[in-house]
Amino acid sequence: EKHSGVWCIITFFSLALYIWVLSRTRSLMLQSFDNKEVGGFMLFLLGSIVFTFWVHFSLAKALAGTLLKSKRLRSKGTNIVVLRELSEKMTANATLLGLLAVLVLVSIVSVNIGFTERAIDNNTLNLETPFDVIANYRTEREYAISKEEGRAIIEKYVAIADEYEYSLKTDGRMIIDSHKSDYYQREVVDRYMELSVFNELLADCGWEPITLTESFLVVVEYRELLNQIDLENIALNLNGKNYSFGGCVYGYPSFSSLDLYIVVPDEAVEGMDDSVEYIIFNLASDDYDVEALDERFILDDNNNYMFRLYNKQYMDGVSGVLIISMLFLATVFTCMALALLSLKTLSDMEDDKYRYAVLFRLGVSEEEQRRTLLRQNALFFFMPAVIPAFSLCA
Repeated sequence: EKHSGVWCIITFFSLALYIWVLSRTRSLMLQSFDNKEVGGFMLFLLGSIVFTFWVHFSLAKALAGTLLKSKRLRSKGTNIVVLRELSEKMTANATLLGLLAVLVLVSIVSVNIGFTERAIDNNTLNLETPFDVIANYRTEREYAISKEEGRAIIEKYVAIADEYEYSLKTDGRMIIDSHKSDYYQREVVDRYMELSVFNELLADCGWEPITLTESFLVVVEYRELLNQIDLENIALNLNGKNYSFGGCVYGYPSFSSLDLYIVVPDEAVEGMDDSVEYIIFNLASDDYDVEALDERFILDDNNNYMFRLYNKQYMDGVSGVLIISMLFLATVFTCMALALLSLKTLSDMEDDKYRYAVLFRLGVSEEEQRRTLLRQNALFFFMPAVIPAFSLCA
């Protein structure tokens, strides 16, 4: 009670820092799903756990002393019983509240991770396989299954609603692709996509079209390539006209099987040869045996058909295992928290029996005693869950 003011100040600054740590932890968690780097996330998650304990510890210290200073509050009804219960074993109670809050936080984070992974998987599916089926044919390769044969195989399993063909063009030179590091396989030539084709594909995926004015846009499939391609001072001369660098972007739906391709105005590729031909199939139904269908194309060494349903089933399986594991982990930690609360209730039963016997002799009604007991238990049952609940919206 003597140092309640100090503990209030400590709690205020600890809570402000705690909110920042939670917000940063969530941001790093989302990034880790994308770039697979979990070091920063695990460090901030550990910090969140430590701050959860400390904030509740300091809050219990500050709350007990502050409430006891209020003569009006402690003289009202049987509040003095609840406050004395909290203050008599202040350090032990504060430690227990901190431990309970940590268990609740871990439970909430576990569930959050599971369902966040599912949402990110759905977004990844829309980016990696935006269409039901996409097939590519490179002009320099030979394929055991032609476009007509591939179409006929698909129709044996499911009806095709509509299809669309487009291609990447080349002039035989390699200018942009040469800027990739040796880690990524370099192509022999640069490939170009007409702006009208790119915008039409974006529209099919529900994206807004882009505009290019005497410039070109480099679209990459991997985030790491963004830091490798610096084309500020490079201009492309296509069909006798110069085009300046309009940027390098990542995060568009995958319209190509290449690490990168270049979007240019339509007139820039006039007269160029086709380098990679693509066929998109939108299917009439998702009710077909996609594994058996995929097996038909694996026989081709240059298997070049990608099925959205196949990827969806794989991602659903992975996220399903993760969600079940996280729910199990959350259940375990919740049960541990309830076990600690039960242990505290049982260990304090003798002391509580004496206190409530005194209240009975003082003429306190049974109904008022029940309310007092409810307030006393509610403090330990609900207070540890209040601040960790903010992790859901941090």
